[in-house]
Amino acid sequence: MIPAVSGKNTLSQFKFMSDIRSLDVAKDLLNFLVLNSIGIISPDNTILFSEVDRMKTAILALRSGCDIERIAKALESFASGNMKELGYKSSNKHHTYKIPISD
Repeated sequence: MIPAVSGKNTLSQFKFMSDIRSLDVAKDLLNFLVLNSIGIISPDNTILFSEVDRMKTAILALRSGCDIERIAKALESFASGNMKELGYKSSNKHHTYKIPISD
């Protein structure tokens, strides 16, 4: 997942937070996200992400064939952070198992 998909960022902040070295790659990624209804680019060129944009990013990643285990771990970390912000204690020491499904 992309760490910078939250709040309000400049292009430089988005590039830095996402650990992207190329400005052109950061711009292309932002345009891709916006075309997929994730975030908006305001008239002053700041990038605004809503509360649900991380979930939309995860869904887009799944649809694009990304590794579900990596996405699950990123979402778990995101949810844990949200719970801590709300004053709850949480643990990220869960195990994910793949269970075969028979038809």
